[in-house]
Amino acid sequence: MGQSVRVPPNSVEMEQALLGSILLNPDVRTKIKPLITPEDFYRESHAAIYQAAIESENGDALVICEDLRRQGRLDMVGGQEYVLNLAMAVHTSAAIEYYGKQVVELSRQRQLFHTFESAALDALDMQKDPDTIMDEVRYKLREMNRKLETTQTNLELVQEIHNDIEERAKNGQQTVGALCGIEAIDSHLFGLEPKTLLYIAGRPSIGKTAIALNMAQNMAKDGEVKHILFFSLEMSAEAVIRRMLASESGVYLSRIRSGNLAEYQSPLLIKAMNVLADINLTILGHPKYKKIEHLTAVAEKAEGEHDGLGAIFVDHIQLMSSMGKFQNRHLEISHISNELKSMAKALNVPVVVLCQLSREVEKQPGMKKKPRLEHLKESGDLEQDADVVIGLYREDHESEIMELGGLKGRDVGTWKSEVCFDRFTQKIS
Repeated sequence: MGQSVRVPPNSVEMEQALLGSILLNPDVRTKIKPLITPEDFYRESHAAIYQAAIESENGDALVICEDLRRQGRLDMVGGQEYVLNLAMAVHTSAAIEYYGKQVVELSRQRQLFHTFESAALDALDMQKDPDTIMDEVRYKLREMNRKLETTQTNLELVQEIHNDIEERAKNGQQTVGALCGIEAIDSHLFGLEPKTLLYIAGRPSIGKTAIALNMAQNMAKDGEVKHILFFSLEMSAEAVIRRMLASESGVYLSRIRSGNLAEYQSPLLIKAMNVLADINLTILGHPKYKKIEHLTAVAEKAEGEHDGLGAIFVDHIQLMSSMGKFQNRHLEISHISNELKSMAKALNVPVVVLCQLSREVEKQPGMKKKPRLEHLKESGDLEQDADVVIGLYREDHESEIMELGGLKGRDVGTWKSEVCFDRFTQKIS
């Protein structure tokens, strides 16, 4: 006896009633368009009719049929007679919100059906990593929830901002987020604001990792700041810890790596180890975190385990990829950047991402080698997604003066400052 085929949840009748209501009264399109996408329909023909209807200038049924004919899709949807019959199948458009709600709910059920059916098949594949399967499921569920996010009214937003201003005034608070401990940055940004995406950009070996680690380390030592995550996609977790030990102890990184310590340096190193062992910082160096889907899944899990996060650092975006399929690297990087921005908003946390500059910056003569926004590597969407972009510049790899350039800053404008960079201990001051 053959196995029965499981049909995903659907209601052709509800879809027909929804389309009939739109064709009967095109004015309802403004009400229903923000709630429903063509992908929410079970029948491909209904999705095509819906798309033609919401894109039509006046919503007239005959005009929609003509549009479908020009697209070569009229026969696919059942012909002109089917479309006109939809308009005559309902007597009023009053129940359109009910029809729309049912269509969306069934769409969500189908998405769940396909998500877990796919996960079940993957689980039967002994070659597939269970963590990868779970991360893919979390990613798909997060995408579903994102589509359901509600928007706040202007009144609600204004009231929220008013309450925030009053609270800051009452407490004498002059920061918008956790201070990173680097005065050149804190004095301009007033702390790292939650829900923001900050890019730190520079050429290789200029000090990007050093400044990010100093920021993370300073924040994690502050008892008032929640847990910090540092995703190290280039170096191992052990290499990162060695850098942090050098910065904390003042012992040269080369001596820590070789173990060739002077007698007076051992106590300094032990003291630094005790400090680092007790701070709110997790270094994540596994290669799988290069996938944006894995990284966001781990961040979401950590956010729940620690009852919120203080900041997330990612070193660096050019090493990242996605499970999705993209026509080129530019589109993939754009997607990753957008996902990082969405993560910042969803977890209510600042996300600091390191970014390589293109070789174009090296082609500029003299002082023009300083980074600009157009030098962000691989995608102009990085500039678009970022709330803040800080460019790093040193005259050469021996220089101890690092220039920080605020290339973009929503609400704070552009700025420049200098810091001291001790390349032997990786300390920023």
